[in-house]
Amino acid sequence: MFDFLNRKKQKQSGDTELDRLVTLIILDGFGVHPDPMGNAVLGAKTPFLDTAWTHGKSTLIHASGTHVGLPNEVAGNSEVGHLNIGAGQVVYQSLPRINDAIAHHDLEDNAVVSGMFKHLKENNSRLHLVGVLSAAGVHGHIKHLFSLMELCKERGIDPYIHVILDGRDTPPTEGYWYLSKLKKKISELGIGKIASMMGRYYGMDRDTRWDRTKLAYDAMVGISNIKFVDPIKALQDSYAKDITDQFVVPGVAIDTSGKLIGKVQSNDAILFWNFREDRARQLTKAFVMDEWDYFPRRDFPENVYFVTMTGYEEGLPAKVIFPPKDVDRPIAQYLGEIGINQLHVSETEKHMHVSSFF
Repeated sequence: MFDFLNRKKQKQSGDTELDRLVTLIILDGFGVHPDPMGNAVLGAKTPFLDTAWTHGKSTLIHASGTHVGLPNEVAGNSEVGHLNIGAGQVVYQSLPRINDAIAHHDLEDNAVVSGMFKHLKENNSRLHLVGVLSAAGVHGHIKHLFSLMELCKERGIDPYIHVILDGRDTPPTEGYWYLSKLKKKISELGIGKIASMMGRYYGMDRDTRWDRTKLAYDAMVGISNIKFVDPIKALQDSYAKDITDQFVVPGVAIDTSGKLIGKVQSNDAILFWNFREDRARQLTKAFVMDEWDYFPRRDFPENVYFVTMTGYEEGLPAKVIFPPKDVDRPIAQYLGEIGINQLHVSETEKHMHVSSFF
């Protein structure tokens, strides 16, 4: 794949710097599919790519499922793609790793999870579960939430659930179905209360739009002008205003007397069940960082035991259930070791993809 690395580093006679330049350009989300229906790539005019494809050396590679370390038939994504390209080998992803741990009941004995339950008992406090309510398997999975709820049932904990609706990796109004499944699970287990609800546009921003993260944080600590008794009716009301899942404005749940169902308070514990880090990082930082100047954190809860499913960022003061597994000598590291200069360029949203993922 990287056969150019075997070439002599010395300039060949007559070569220019440009002749020796190797460029890797990643068109994120760009794929090839034989079905022309709804296929933007085949439908577009792409003269440069057509020429490169017909006159240069080319091949197709898989970007999903077991080929990139995901369960069979699960779609890949930008993080998974960049990580596998940078590694030059299959990198097994967090989703199958977590699925396997749940299947073997490893969460029950996990030191971080045990520490969380100990914190709750010692402080007589409450557990808050937050994450994307989706089965897309890109950022999180509803089955992971259900497994956590079942574990809470075993431990005698009644958690508060802060729902982040998807609508981007899922159809735009599929949140209604997921919310219905969650309410059914709550009824089956006899535990769990929905405390807040928001779209991922607010709860999972990754491009430093802190005004969005502020609204998500506010809702979790019980501050919002948007209040609802029935989350499903509230979601239907949003649909009636042409506000689909990912754009649902953060709101808080109340009972019939107007009392908040459950806000995050000092000494509580929060478990963020998203396993992909980039879109979980900002909301996490709002609760765990001591030095803070992005927005006023009203009613900031102290001594919160904050748990993340995976490591969202090196040095982040949160407890991690599944720490990242290091990739041995990814391509950027290897190029640096043999003295080849590199320039990594991306927009803000993708800076992690060409740095830490690479």
